[in-house]
Amino acid sequence: MEDFEFGCFHFFKLPNGDLEGGYTNNTLAVILSEVAVAFDEINRGFTGTYNSTWIESNGNQASGVLTVRFIENTGNQKFRLEWVGRNNSGNFTGEGYIVDNMLIGNYTSSN
Repeated sequence: MEDFEFGCFHFFKLPNGDLEGGYTNNTLAVILSEVAVAFDEINRGFTGTYNSTWIESNGNQASGVLTVRFIENTGNQKFRLEWVGRNNSGNFTGEGYIVDNMLIGNYTSSN
């Protein structure tokens, strides 16, 4: 990734434990989709580790590992998200919270 990115995201939890959602950022004029498949079948709400696939601002499909965990001392109200990309697809960090059964928040590039 060549430029600093910042943006926002949303995820719905699917009945099978996976996540489906979308994102946009300072380099996009549209909202793109993202899918995250849970590594394990334990249903812990949104927290967990996922194999995530998304479209980058250059139009290429990218994938990586998405980790979602609670931020300490927030009463399990806020989440920390970390995307570690594969094949030079970029690393990102974000924060989010739940609204109407949807995890929403913002993120920035972290490399």
